[in-house]
Amino acid sequence: MCGIAGILRLAPEVSPEVAIPERWLDAMDHAISARGPDASGRWRTRSATDNGLIAHVALVHRRMAIIDIRGGAQPMVAPARNAEDGEVAVTFNGCIYNHRDLRRRLSDLGHEFRSDHSDTETVLHGHREWGRGLHEQLEGMYAAGIWDGRERSLVLMRDVAGEKPLYFTEIRVRPEEGEGDGPRESIVAFASSASALFGLVRTMLKEADQRGLSERMRREAERVIEIEPDLMRRWIAFGWAEGTPWVGIRELKPGQIAWFDAQGRSGRRRISLDLETSRSLPLDPNSAWSLIERSVEERLEADVSLGCFLSGGVDSGLVAAAAQRALSKRGERLRTFTMRMPDPSCDESALAAATAAHLGTEHTTLDADPKGALDVVALIEWMGLPFGDSSILPTYWLSSAVRERVRVVLSGDGGDELFAGYERHRAARWLGAFRPVGRMLGAVPWPRKDPRSFGGRMARLCDASAGAGYADLVAIFPSAAMRRLCPGRASEVLFEVPSKPHKRDFETYLPGDLLRKVDTASMRVALEVRAPMLDRDLVYRAMATPLGTLLPGGKRKGMLREAARGVLPAEVVDGPKSGFSIPIGRWFREEAGLRELLRSTLDAGDAFEGIGVEIDRACVRRMIDEHESGAQDHAQRLFGLLSLGVWNRWRRG
Repeated sequence: MCGIAGILRLAPEVSPEVAIPERWLDAMDHAISARGPDASGRWRTRSATDNGLIAHVALVHRRMAIIDIRGGAQPMVAPARNAEDGEVAVTFNGCIYNHRDLRRRLSDLGHEFRSDHSDTETVLHGHREWGRGLHEQLEGMYAAGIWDGRERSLVLMRDVAGEKPLYFTEIRVRPEEGEGDGPRESIVAFASSASALFGLVRTMLKEADQRGLSERMRREAERVIEIEPDLMRRWIAFGWAEGTPWVGIRELKPGQIAWFDAQGRSGRRRISLDLETSRSLPLDPNSAWSLIERSVEERLEADVSLGCFLSGGVDSGLVAAAAQRALSKRGERLRTFTMRMPDPSCDESALAAATAAHLGTEHTTLDADPKGALDVVALIEWMGLPFGDSSILPTYWLSSAVRERVRVVLSGDGGDELFAGYERHRAARWLGAFRPVGRMLGAVPWPRKDPRSFGGRMARLCDASAGAGYADLVAIFPSAAMRRLCPGRASEVLFEVPSKPHKRDFETYLPGDLLRKVDTASMRVALEVRAPMLDRDLVYRAMATPLGTLLPGGKRKGMLREAARGVLPAEVVDGPKSGFSIPIGRWFREEAGLRELLRSTLDAGDAFEGIGVEIDRACVRRMIDEHESGAQDHAQRLFGLLSLGVWNRWRRG
């Protein structure tokens, strides 16, 4: 796990320092430095192109050393083999779990490895052997930037589930009327965080005159960090979205590769989840457990200390069970960690301890060390996105505490999306089949004080029936609430219920919210988190399994519970799951630091200035008043708006 960044610039003949100044690299390096505290590296090259421009390349790496600590320094470079060949250089973030198998195959094909067991070197030689087809060979979590000297192209790639983030931007001079199709200057940059690219563009603009940026390039750079209103609305409605709110800073999609060559050409290709699913067999409880065991065993390799997050649920319990079984064969014992939450309704530490005792792990219950307001600001600014999921806070606190004890942990992330574990996966059937009834029931004055109560859930279901359908079950501001908050533009509300709601969540909610949250919280403290549930084969087979089979008798995560029967304690298999959350609503009323941050941020006259979307300030004030009086719980909505305000202040800073 590391931080990566890089720039490809096509420019006239200038010195490397003018083409890609060190200060540009410094701006990105600073933003990703926490991801790699063990080492740092930079690499440069340049080559002439066929269009009269020079291709300047710079790669940046911040290393967290996990596998092959001595031999895995980056950026890693393979020299040209002959006059027709070129260098291959890679900056890599993540872990390739099948790297030993790939190393054997590549060695048989004549590749000579310098390191003992670096998974990054497998990527280096794998690209030289398979080119853009390498993507289909890898099992792991990863994001990478690869410079191919023979093809003179920059290749970016991201893992199938989207565990590791990769953002990129293109700044290209557009042809004006009468100019023809001659050479065009361009800059392509990528990084592990959106904040790194935003900082880079701001630095470019500040130094435009000294660094040879033409007026047209400067205009294009300014356009990159303009707000896209439709994207901004989605961030407000859900608290997350694919990509970023900016026009020109984008995120590589899960399972996607993109390439940019020295002729100014580019392309993208993505692994098709539908195609891979169509080739896969459906799961049953036995095959599901067998695949989880195999996946966990593949993810135990590390040259540093390893543990496991353990909640009171089935997902992390099965991961811990498989890890304990595998480690016991080596005479080792798994270390498990859970966090005692400050509110009994959110606390699963007792159930986690019961699971640990049942499995025989070395278990530690940790207490949170929250810094509330300070942590909100630090995480939002470091991420560089208006992220509205308050569970990022306990994830960060848990990661911080665990990082003092181990450097790698396993998690149960992905289980709900693969095995239909959310209430809304069951509710989706009601939305489609009983929409007219649901709309009539919407006239009932359901109590909305507690969103987790029966009345609160019914109110949400009825609102979704009358609104956008499944999207309203996911949103923190469903369509009706969005019309009140953002009245400036009334968009058409389209009712939709996906046939596979868990698949929709896997493709959107999982990478956009959950994995982004885990990556931000854990990498802020340089902790590597591995998710065995996101094994490629397990994903494809789960998506090939009919929803009714995943939900036998309509029971959430029913198949996975059957797989866990006999492996985990009965109270865990059959018990409810509270989720990893904090009493953020109560803290907004009672915790001085968070309450003051909420008020000072949202009361500021310029809180939402320049975001491209009109926010009804009276609506915001009404939500604060209703929440503080206890008339209605707006906790998640207020956290989303708080994050938006903090982000906007940082953006304008």
